[in-house]
Amino acid sequence: MVKHVIIFIILSQFLYSCGAVKATVKTIGRSISGLFQDPVTIENKIEDPVIPEAGLALLWIGHATCLIQIDDKFILTDPNFTSTVGQFSKRLIEPGLDPDNLPQIDAVLISHMHIDHLS
Repeated sequence: MVKHVIIFIILSQFLYSCGAVKATVKTIGRSISGLFQDPVTIENKIEDPVIPEAGLALLWIGHATCLIQIDDKFILTDPNFTSTVGQFSKRLIEPGLDPDNLPQIDAVLISHMHIDHLS
């Protein structure tokens, strides 16, 4: 048992010195501190995302949410406009576009079945 604990401690110290554990600890720390902060406010939100005469345009709204314009058709990917991501983690930065400013959406694309990709 003691031998396994010593090996675990040595391995942990090695991983920490390599940055693998440091990065995880920093990420967890940011997530915990983010629980007590409001999302960063976007000052110049997009109010009119439609680009006349665009053959193809893409607007990143935040997290995994994008608005794709192909001619006069609009596809919304992984819509997430809530103040939390998947109801588990508070959003760190608010979306760059309010849902009220979306054009008529022709299709919604959900890339995969994780709760942070559909609100």
